[in-house]
Amino acid sequence: MTPAPAALRPSTRPGHRLRPDALGRSNRAPLTEEDNMTSDPGRHDTAADGTGVGATEADVDRPSWFKRFGSVMTEVFTPILPPLIGAGLIQGLLSILTAFSLIDQQSTEYYVLNTIGSAVFFFLPFLLAVSSARAFGTSPYLAMGLAALLLHPDTTALMQTPEPADVLGIPISQTQYTSSVLPIILVVWVMSWVARLLRRLLPQMLHTILVPPLVMLVVGLLSLWALGPLGNVVATVLQSVVSWLSGIGPWLVPTLIGATGALLISVGASFTLFPVAIAQVAALGYNTVYGPGMLAVNLSLAGTSLAVMQKAQNRAYKSYSASAALTAVLGVAQPSLYGVAIPLGRPLAATCLGGLVGGLIAGLSGFRVYGFLPSGVTAVPAFVGPEGIGNLLWGIAVMAAALVTSFVATRLLGFQDPSPETIAGIVNEDADEVSSGDGSDGAEQAGTGEQDARTSTNATTSGPGTTSDRGTEASGGASDRGARRPGADR
Repeated sequence: MTPAPAALRPSTRPGHRLRPDALGRSNRAPLTEEDNMTSDPGRHDTAADGTGVGATEADVDRPSWFKRFGSVMTEVFTPILPPLIGAGLIQGLLSILTAFSLIDQQSTEYYVLNTIGSAVFFFLPFLLAVSSARAFGTSPYLAMGLAALLLHPDTTALMQTPEPADVLGIPISQTQYTSSVLPIILVVWVMSWVARLLRRLLPQMLHTILVPPLVMLVVGLLSLWALGPLGNVVATVLQSVVSWLSGIGPWLVPTLIGATGALLISVGASFTLFPVAIAQVAALGYNTVYGPGMLAVNLSLAGTSLAVMQKAQNRAYKSYSASAALTAVLGVAQPSLYGVAIPLGRPLAATCLGGLVGGLIAGLSGFRVYGFLPSGVTAVPAFVGPEGIGNLLWGIAVMAAALVTSFVATRLLGFQDPSPETIAGIVNEDADEVSSGDGSDGAEQAGTGEQDARTSTNATTSGPGTTSDRGTEASGGASDRGARRPGADR
């Protein structure tokens, strides 16, 4: 069966759902505000009946739970990166000013700068409430209301009583939620299901009146009784695992992240490290988990891309590899990973090796990143800590070791240029234009000369009635190449 034109096929953009039209075809319409309270992301309201109408996208191509989890983590953490990066840069600047005695730690200026840099982490549940609500397809405003419950001063005071308090006879765990990550994500996820359930059970005319208070009441109590404490327990377990691995050897965690970071990014699982890293920054002011390991990964990808740029034959791909190397140095891994390392195969192994070496150096030296920044040269200000420039020098050593190792490993392992079609998909150009960029300029000129010679030979050896026409095409050059025989346009 001939596939339908692209313009007639239903869109697969996130944030849209299939709706059958009058002819029974499935079209996409933007989610309404009510949909945000009722929809199950990626699922449609009508039941699948074997015709494809009302079928879920997951029914057609259902990803594994691991990929779904990684996708959700990406949707939750990506939107909050700008404020985290901004706060991290301010903390890095403050560390530099403190290390070189350019600011008094007892001054008002230091107090204000420190507050600006730490406020985002203190009220992090508010940011996560909004991004989580969008990821789970529910109301961000109700989600922020529940985050406000967790951070309210009275809730904080309730958690600090000598004896655990109870509500309706059920004890409340004494847990602090400032700077927390997992509790609010778990709360919003449960809220999305409770809101959908209530809207299905209650008449539509009562949705606006009854759903918000019932959601706040039910999920609010569940948050204090179980969801919040459960989220903190999971976070504590993750931190305990990291501490256990660090107890085996301080070098182990950065080395493992450096060696496997590229693979984690490729499946969208690198965001699973964010809760531990953010908790470290909020509690200690620095992180030794995500920052050092991913710094080695990104610089290793840069070294791989530089080696490919130097050895690749296709000019379009050489240009792409150069730009991918630059973005990796700046802390953006995806262009190098998806456009260079993974398509070529062996360079991915070289990337893992470079990340391993860089992560090992970071672990052995005790390298720290003071803040939460993109793992690249833009994070250099966060390498300067209160102890001086020693940590900065180790950070530079980590970057250099990862880059050089992956560069040399890529050259030694070698690789084969991808096909013009593959390159065209990577660089977003036409395959014919990409294939015309293969080889050097001299080779292109030689190939052009050979083609002209073959054309001239064919023109002189062709049968009667064709010699003059072909000779005109072969010898006319650029000025006569557009000339055609009468009727050629028809």
